[in-house]
Amino acid sequence: MVSLEQGVELVIKALKESKGGETFKSKIPSFKITDLAKAMCPNCAIKEVGIREGEKLHVIMVTREDSMYTYEYKNHYIVYPHYNWWGKNDII
Repeated sequence: MVSLEQGVELVIKALKESKGGETFKSKIPSFKITDLAKAMCPNCAIKEVGIREGEKLHVIMVTREDSMYTYEYKNHYIVYPHYNWWGKNDII
């Protein structure tokens, strides 16, 4: 989960710094949805219904192929495009 402020800050940063084709990704901690449910309603009963068709158990934020073009910054990652017209000199 990203706060509204964090989301807006990353969008503004991307608008100011992007050259075209980059993907900006926030550094955020992972959590279980059951932990979120317990935090929102600690006394509620939680009914486990199982995984639904098409649901993912894990999400890959950066693929193996994109990892070669991904740079880490203080609060975010940027996946730079790997097009012929996009050179290494374009990296911020």
